[in-house]
Amino acid sequence: MTIDPVAQLSLCLAALFGGVGLGILADIGKILRILLGAYLPSPSLRPLYERRLPWLSRSVGWRAASARRVWAVGVSFLCDFAFPILTTLYLLYILFCFNSGKFRISALLLLLLGFALWRVLFSARTARLFAYAAFSLAVLGLYLRTLLLLPLKLLRRMLLKFCVAPMLRGAQSLYLMYCRQRSAAMCRMQLNAAKAGSLPTTAQKIMTSKGMKKTCRRKEKRVARSRPLP
Repeated sequence: MTIDPVAQLSLCLAALFGGVGLGILADIGKILRILLGAYLPSPSLRPLYERRLPWLSRSVGWRAASARRVWAVGVSFLCDFAFPILTTLYLLYILFCFNSGKFRISALLLLLLGFALWRVLFSARTARLFAYAAFSLAVLGLYLRTLLLLPLKLLRRMLLKFCVAPMLRGAQSLYLMYCRQRSAAMCRMQLNAAKAGSLPTTAQKIMTSKGMKKTCRRKEKRVARSRPLP
């Protein structure tokens, strides 16, 4: 069994830099968590997130992430579950590429070393950068959504102005015409009843209906309250 020094060196370098890449990927996962409301950036960025955007009259918003919320727990679980799977797949890939698929403990250790170096030396310094990146993506998403929904809003406004509003005005005019005709018919019946000395059957039904009875009772109560006390 021969050992190829170039292949072994390539394996070690791929494992070390792969660990650094996995650390960067873990920090990029924070962007997804921020966008989905499962992770909060530094509190110093809250004024930036609450600032109103031009032409939108709204802000990105500062959503209070909580570990007790089901949504935050689900997003965190998916991100944490996907990370070891990607790590395992990358380790298998470099082993097959540089060591014929044979496992070497040094590759795993160097992979973990690269990940730890990134987390210790750079992760805390790049957290603010990734928070700005998440803010930029959120702003871009708001503008894109506004542009995509703008034709629908214009269509809705045109339908309300040229279709729904004329129909409502027509229905209102028909209802007013019906009320005028009904009022005129009741006036004619009252005049005829006054001339004849008695109300016809139709007028009696109208005057003894439930609505007219309530109107009469309200008038009687109003008259009773307006009478002076003895």
